[in-house]
Amino acid sequence: MIYYDINLYNASKKLFENTLFEDTNNNDIISNIIPNRKEQAYIIANSKGVFSGEIFSIVLEKEYGIKSCSLKDGETFSEGTKIFSLEGSAKMLLSLERTLLNILTILISISTTTKEFVEASEGKFGILDTRKTIPGLRFFQKYAVRVGGGVNHRFGLYDMIMIKDNHIAVFKGDIKKIVKMAKEFSPMHKVEVECKTIEQVNLAVEAGADIIMLDNMSVDQIKSSAEYIKSKNQEIIVEASGNIDIEKIKELVKADAKIDYVSTSKITMNYKIVDLSFYIE
Repeated sequence: MIYYDINLYNASKKLFENTLFEDTNNNDIISNIIPNRKEQAYIIANSKGVFSGEIFSIVLEKEYGIKSCSLKDGETFSEGTKIFSLEGSAKMLLSLERTLLNILTILISISTTTKEFVEASEGKFGILDTRKTIPGLRFFQKYAVRVGGGVNHRFGLYDMIMIKDNHIAVFKGDIKKIVKMAKEFSPMHKVEVECKTIEQVNLAVEAGADIIMLDNMSVDQIKSSAEYIKSKNQEIIVEASGNIDIEKIKELVKADAKIDYVSTSKITMNYKIVDLSFYIE
């Protein structure tokens, strides 16, 4: 049994309850003709990947009376591996089959894709997620990113100040003014500025931004902008973002761009699906 904190457990329990209710509405019709006896089941992976979702083995046992055993979070597996074993009422096993598969497919696919991005970075910079997530699943998607070796960016609008293009537009392009106001209003929070041009980068550096995001720039622009920022202040964190895929990450590594992080929605919104199958033994 893995170690877990109460917040993760409660969130996982609530997600499973809500998703199961969505599928059954507390009335799995066919379960009325299913023999009420114990059965064993397992989930098999149809391709290789990185396991994520160990907490749900605890939820199944504590909340649904299903004895279960899974791989450990972060454990890699190959095609054909039994990644989850279950034992309990045949009625319950068949009712929760799709719910468990849906949740695990999302988490495992994100962890697997994240690890591919992390490996492509060759340790030159960290891989960050974004706020582009499936509504209601952000906590779990970001959990899966961590399992895959990635790093969580802010969870929401409440835990960091990020000045984006539309904020800058509202302030008529006055980056210095908005950064100054943000720091005065909430001095304990870091301030990040999204920059699309070198002119904006200059203003963000002069304004005292803690983090500068280089948004939708070419590899050459990212490299030159990062070098400029670090020459002015080594403490400023440099983040590259905007339509960044595996290939662009490899280009950034090859160019030896002096960035600290790359943020991408590809790992939470465009992940490669790891297909899973559920079998009664």
